[in-house]
Amino acid sequence: MALDGNGRWCISIHGSVRCHAVAEAARNVACSGATPVGGTIGLNFGNPEKPHIMWQFSQTIDGITKACEEKEIPITGGNVSFYNETLGEASISTPVAGDCRHFGRCS
Repeated sequence: MALDGNGRWCISIHGSVRCHAVAEAARNVACSGATPVGGTIGLNFGNPEKPHIMWQFSQTIDGITKACEEKEIPITGGNVSFYNETLGEASISTPVAGDCRHFGRCS
């Protein structure tokens, strides 16, 4: 399994960077000689009642969806955590994607 993510990608205004966590995890699995067959996500964000936080979350979901559809990798589980703040300031949003690998048949 490979887990990848970078919170700084979330604050970018370019929508395409939000699918990088999925793409990076898939590449890391492929570099090990395996085939990505499924994924999981962990999404940690600040207060979703704040418009810019909800925008980051929405854009992240759109990017992950796009990447998974293009690479034909289903997301089979994960979690979402909101209200990650200290003294009213949101922590850096951190989308993390993990891909499971398949090396072939075990006998």
